[in-house]
Amino acid sequence: MIMDEFLTDIHISVFKEYLKHQHIDGIETKYEILTHYDQIKFTTSFGHATVVFNKKNIMELTVINDLQDKPIFYLHFLLKNLSHMLKLYNEMLDVLKSLTSEPPTRILLTCSGGMTTGYFAEKINEAVELLNLNMTADAIGYTNVYNVATDYDIILVAPQISYIRPQLQQILPEKLILEIPTKIFAAYDAASMIRIIAKELDRNTVSREEKTVYPINKYLTSKGKILSIVLIREANRSQLIYYLYDENSNVLSSNRILRKTVSEDDICDIIDTLLLDHPDILSIGISLPALFDDDTKIVKINYFYRDITINIEKIKQRYKQDIHFDNDMNTAVVGCYVTQDEYKNIVALYQPTLYKAGVGIVINGQLVKGLHNVAGEMQYMPLRLSDDVSTLSSTPEGSIELVGKEILSLISTIAPEAVYVFCKLLLDENALYNYLRGYVPEKYIPKIIISEAMIKHCILGQKLLCQEDMK
Repeated sequence: MIMDEFLTDIHISVFKEYLKHQHIDGIETKYEILTHYDQIKFTTSFGHATVVFNKKNIMELTVINDLQDKPIFYLHFLLKNLSHMLKLYNEMLDVLKSLTSEPPTRILLTCSGGMTTGYFAEKINEAVELLNLNMTADAIGYTNVYNVATDYDIILVAPQISYIRPQLQQILPEKLILEIPTKIFAAYDAASMIRIIAKELDRNTVSREEKTVYPINKYLTSKGKILSIVLIREANRSQLIYYLYDENSNVLSSNRILRKTVSEDDICDIIDTLLLDHPDILSIGISLPALFDDDTKIVKINYFYRDITINIEKIKQRYKQDIHFDNDMNTAVVGCYVTQDEYKNIVALYQPTLYKAGVGIVINGQLVKGLHNVAGEMQYMPLRLSDDVSTLSSTPEGSIELVGKEILSLISTIAPEAVYVFCKLLLDENALYNYLRGYVPEKYIPKIIISEAMIKHCILGQKLLCQEDMK
């Protein structure tokens, strides 16, 4: 152990000297000695990255987009060896380099099918080139706008679908969304549209603050410290969120990791880092969007662009602590159940964009996993839909049909008293109620609770599942 610490200290010193003498075109490097840690800062005109050397050889890598004032990359881990460090450092540097040229203002035009706005987008791009402006315009049909909206700064809505603008703004509150005036659209008057855009950009400062959904109430006491880790899979990135609790449910540490995709190493980095200061952790719970069969040793997590695998057996063998892997919707429904006392039979339903839904089930106060833990795997439910799941889950209207038919299948099989729905494109319970009324009598429809607090419920549910196994 002493030799391991000695070698790690040498690795830190060598790596620090290596970074100090880095000369990268377009990037300024600065070494700073601060009160509690040292850091090396890499700065471009549009963003900055920091490598922080904390005590006990804990490293932090961060990239900030200065134009948007938000983090786009963050890792927090225990340095193991130089190859591990260099791999993560180079990944951080690639993200920073992507910000080294001023990004254009990206404009997305949308109409029913994208044909007429496609022509108008060409006219805007021609005008932008003549005026030498740093803008670019694309067009897309309305049904796909939610899939790509995060890549754009401004969304322009054609007059024929102007009625959807309030809904777009509600679902995408951080975006500037404008209606194209009818006269301008009819004449394809690109110059006038550009003037409107420039005026709106000057006067609009869009808030990018994130909603805090992580604070967790205290539930019961345990025999020792519990680490709860949750993976949230999103369309354009992944988050690993963790909370460490003491025996009285007080939060000792919490953080989140931001990457495009996460890996088995990221999970181990979190555990290794926390064990340095908390070697007495008794139980570790890891919640993933995956099916854990009775004899599962390796799980595959599906992403739209590629799949990743996590060797759960390897992780269990690596640590002396009790390691619990759970399906994300099983942890979510447990979290939902304990935060209310009105219902004994509830369901938590998560409908992500592009992917099939997942469901967690509690009946008579007991978590139901079923044979081989397959209960709630909606991927095996043969729903009769008007279109494929990826298309329906990409619009509010399609999400109503998709979630509605998923709830109908739950009504006919287990008849829950309440359904917690996690779906970013569903904002109004009434639209869902109206859809369900077209198929079943009112008295059979469960209470619908649309929630944005999936992370909170998963973290809490994972903690309580670990706590239950301690008894």
